[in-house]
Formats: sequence, C-alpha cells, structure tokens
Amino acid sequence: MEVIKRNCFSMMIEKRNVEPEKFVTVMKDLEKQVRECYEEPLDRFDSDTFVEMMILDGCFIVLLFEEDTYLRTCLHKLKEGIEQEILCDLLLLENQLPFFVLFDLYNVINMSNDVEIDEFPRLAFSLLSEVIPEPGLCVPEKLPNSKEIKHLLDLVHHSWLHVLEAKAEAKERKGQRLWKFICCRTKPKKKGIRRKGKRKCIRCATELEETGIKFVKIGEEEQDKKGKESLFDIDFTDDGKLKIPILSVEDNTERLLRNFMVYEHFLHSKPTYVCDYVVLMDNLMNSGKDVQLLRKRGIINNWLGDDEVVAQMFNKLGDFTCTSVESNDFYYAEIYDKVHNHCERRRNKWKAKFHKLYLNSPWSIISVLAAFVLLLLTGVQAVYSVLSYHHPK
Repeated sequence: MEVIKRNCFSMMIEKRNVEPEKFVTVMKDLEKQVRECYEEPLDRFDSDTFVEMMILDGCFIVLLFEEDTYLRTCLHKLKEGIEQEILCDLLLLENQLPFFVLFDLYNVINMSNDVEIDEFPRLAFSLLSEVIPEPGLCVPEKLPNSKEIKHLLDLVHHSWLHVLEAKAEAKERKGQRLWKFICCRTKPKKKGIRRKGKRKCIRCATELEETGIKFVKIGEEEQDKKGKESLFDIDFTDDGKLKIPILSVEDNTERLLRNFMVYEHFLHSKPTYVCDYVVLMDNLMNSGKDVQLLRKRGIINNWLGDDEVVAQMFNKLGDFTCTSVESNDFYYAEIYDKVHNHCERRRNKWKAKFHKLYLNSPWSIISVLAAFVLLLLTGVQAVYSVLSYHHPK
C-alpha cells in the first residue's frame, strides 16, 4: 500500500503540475498542531518522517475521495472490493487524521484557496456514506463547517445524525413555547409526568407481535413523502405499529457500529444515538426467529445470510454498551414507555397468553381448529336435537 501511495502522489503532482515543496511547506506549518491532536506523544517520528507520512496518507485519502482514475486502477489490481475495506478503515477511531490536514491538502492539490467551505466535507461524506448501514443515505443539505470538524469519523457521525439533531432542537423549541403559554395561562403545578416503577427492556420482536404490535418498515418511498428520515428515527403509533427504517447488515456493519459506539462514549455527550439504537435492536432481536420476523417485514436486509448471526451480533454489541434504558436521556424512552403500556393492557395480555399456549406451533393450531370444529358440530347437533323435540315428525 505504501508503494501505491507514493506512486499516486508522483502521478498527481505530474498530472496537476503541483510543486512538491508546497505540500512540505503546508505540513511543516501544521506539524506542531497535528502532533498536539494525538493523546500519545509521537516522538518516535522525527520531523521529516512525520511530515512525509502526513503528506502521503493525506493525499491518498483526498485522491480516494476525488475518485482519482489512477488510484482506482491501482486498487482494483490489488484486490477486488478493497475500496470498501479502505473506507471502513478510514472510519476507525485509531486511524483518524485531523480534518484540517485533509482540507489544506485538498486546497493544495486543487491549487486554490477559495474552495467553498463545505465542498470537501460534501465530497468526503458522499463516498463514506456508501459503507453506512442505511440504504439510500444522501448527503445532507447542511454540513458542519470544515473548521469545526475534528476528523472523518466526526464528520460522518455529525452528518449522519443531522436529522435527529434538527428534530430534537425543533421539539425543544416547541416545548419551550408551550411552557411559556401554560405559564401565562395557569400557575404551574409541582407535579411531573411519572412512570410506574423503573423502565424495563422491551420484549423481543416475536413476543411483541403476539401482543398485537405490528412491525412496519420505513422505506425510501415513505421517507421521500415525509422528508428525509434517519436510520434512528423509529416511531410507535397509537394503533400499535412500530415503524423502523431499513437496516442493511453486511460484513462491516458490526465493526462500524462498534466504532461509532466507542466514539460516543469517548465524547461523553448526550444523546448517544448509535448506542441507544443498538440497545433497542438488541432488545428486539434475541434469536434468529426475531431477525427472521424483521427480515420478512422488510426491516432487515441480511447480507450475512444467517439470521442467528445477526442476532448474536446485536447481542454482543448490546453487552458492549453501558447505555441504560432507565435513563431519561435514553433516546427511545418514550417509545419504550408506549410499548410497555400497550403490552400491559389486559386485552393484549390475554392475546399474548392465548398465542403462547395455543398458537405457538402448527400442531397447537391444528388442535385449536379441531376443538373449534368439534365445538361447532356439537352446537349444531344440540340445535337439531332441540328442534326435533319441539317439532316431532
């Protein structure tokens, strides 16, 4: 790979007629700032080695985002599908380069200081979004300022969740307006909304369906009608429908989700959308049967083939996070409360017990049908007996 990086750099400066000294000058000016971005000291690299490493790695990433023809040809010769692996590696926390390094190298490569502030972030996100486990993910209209982005992982995390952040802000503003209105009309009571007991984990998908909950996918068509939704924008309606956007599970899905979870723990910020999403999906998928149900409903695109593997993946990820469903900061707290209220209704409890006792296997269903037919025939025989008694021949 180092040979490819050097060859691509040589080809780039020859084709674009850029002086190599410009890259060295820019990186020399940034060297101290770059070294301070890493927690561990990088004293093992002398100045020249460090600068060369930043230039080669940074230019390789920029050319990859620009889909440089020579670079793509080299990668295809090396291994089929290696571009996807490289994109996933670029999102690993331990592989991050400061974003200002990539941004300045992008300016030097394109020989311009007047690049639009969101041009490079948009270019980077459009390619990195290909490895995100959300079908049809588009580049958001508004991207963070290049100077505010820490690194590529931060760019994708922020841009991926921009819809939820915007909705959370809108909801908060609406709540503030409502509170002001209430304060003007009435004196506030010192009594909040309470929940009976602690919030518990919800049941798995198969058990929830037994209580009458219907799983509905939110596809690209529905998103287009409502406005772009996020993978994490899950909803539970009053008529008992749990609406979940489509999730594509591939070879790299586990390490990508795990990496975003680590990053959210590292940030120590709320809300932790990815961690909370993993907890919810872990609750829903206890076994391969739950995954099979969600797959048949079109919610899970399982490219791994084995439903049990997907369930085990989310179970492991769920054990990895320290997110608590009891916390008020839990993003799906309201959905959990609604689902629990639905399951606690007496009618739904009876429905679940009946399903578990009499409809949990094909033989049980046959037995119930046979008993029903027998009961029906017995009723018919009783009616004929009564009629023959009152109207003898």
